[in-house]
Amino acid sequence: MVTDSPRLFFALWPPREVAEALHQLAGKARADGGGRVMRKEGLHLTLAFLGTVAQSRLEALETIAAAVSAASFTLSLDRLDYWPHNHILWAGCASPAAELSTLAESLRSRLTEAGFSLQPPSFTPHITLVRNANPPKQPFSIAPISWPVADFALVASRGGGDYQALGHWPLHPQ
Repeated sequence: MVTDSPRLFFALWPPREVAEALHQLAGKARADGGGRVMRKEGLHLTLAFLGTVAQSRLEALETIAAAVSAASFTLSLDRLDYWPHNHILWAGCASPAAELSTLAESLRSRLTEAGFSLQPPSFTPHITLVRNANPPKQPFSIAPISWPVADFALVASRGGGDYQALGHWPLHPQ
């Protein structure tokens, strides 16, 4: 269902080869715990979820994003975990890059100061791989996936994994 006020979020979007590696990992993990593998083209790491935002506030979001000054970095996705409360199997970093925290904190702080409500209010860096998963039968061990992060995006979610990037903002080379 397409609405005039889609749900919006800021996110990191992986390059094609990283999305492919994550999608393959999701398929292997699903074989162990069942569930629904997320679409490869929809895999992302959410920096700040805003929910439904009026069209009239889009310009403010773009201004906030343009004001964020953060360095590019590389994520090492080396952790696979499971959240029993919502049956999600996810990938993340055992030790997230400091630049990721700096980017998320800068963006989230500016959004909050501008009156936007973040859902949830805290930041847990992860990429959802499988929804409706059962607890894994065996411990996870994965080979690290290297993700060079060069920008972040404002994304509209129109439901059912239908995402549309509304804008991209570059991160600065270190």
